Amino acid sequence: MTMPAVVLTKQGRIALQDRPRPRLRPDQILVEVDLCGICGSDLHASQLPQVYRGDCILGHEPTGRVVEVGGNVADWAAGQRVTVNPNGNVDGSCVYCRSGRPNFCRQATLETALGLQADGALAPLAADAAQGDARDLGVDVALECSGSAAATSAALKLLRPRGILVVVGAGPDPGLDSAPILLKEITVRGSYIYTDEFDRAIHLLATQQITVADLTTVITPLPDALAAFDALRAGRIMKALVAPGMHHTAEGTQAKATRE
Repeated sequence: MTMPAVVLTKQGRIALQDRPRPRLRPDQILVEVDLCGICGSDLHASQLPQVYRGDCILGHEPTGRVVEVGGNVADWAAGQRVTVNPNGNVDGSCVYCRSGRPNFCRQATLETALGLQADGALAPLAADAAQGDARDLGVDVALECSGSAAATSAALKLLRPRGILVVVGAGPDPGLDSAPILLKEITVRGSYIYTDEFDRAIHLLATQQITVADLTTVITPLPDALAAFDALRAGRIMKALVAPGMHHTAEGTQAKATRE
């Protein structure tokens, strides 16, 4: 059986294709995808061959529900709501894992990352290894998460003297202007994927300590996902989520996000 999916082709194009439904291994769970974000790095996937493998289903920001559990998996059950750490498949024995830096584990980041080297969640189903669930406008710390040169430039302008710019997103043009870095003695740091942030983020969402509805511009059905890629590249929208189970409208319009 097949399913529709957004794929990075071997030729470096992003295309909507029919792909085989995932076959569950004994050490995996099968997740029905409710929503999957389009990451800023997805927009530049063809220009980031260091981390993106061609002929792979994209999508590494999913939420959904468990629909099937492998025979060797414990503590998981069908019907559970889940998110997925796309870089959670750490080997546990490399020098980075043993030194408390699993975000640099080669297996987890460069070999089996969901939506980068392993098939991801811009599709109805995804299989994953069973891991754990006025007037001063200046700021002291800015996180640039889109890989956009314009956003990096804005962050540098917004930072106060001796502020910290944390580079989270990757793109072909970093937009790092040396002048504000020099004149304001800004510290530039890199932040590579995750360590233990998932539990903290889920707690903040569950306790409503952060509001995210306003950050989502559109929720779009899978057949309209390519239009969302185009809108993100053009800067017309801020954040797009793809709902593989959403019905495609005759006009091909995208559903606007609503506040719950």
